[in-house]
Amino acid sequence: MIEFAFCHDCIIVSLQIVFLVKLLQNARDYKKFSCDAVYSFRSK
Repeated sequence: MIEFAFCHDCIIVSLQIVFLVKLLQNARDYKKFSCDAVYSFRSK
């Protein structure tokens, strides 16, 4: 059980790292998208 839990945690951590890397790589796009979304929401 301990080995399984450790393996499970490693998988979760690796997935989070991959997500963070993608988020950093696309940070400008996300920022632009969120800004456009907020702007369009406020203008309505």
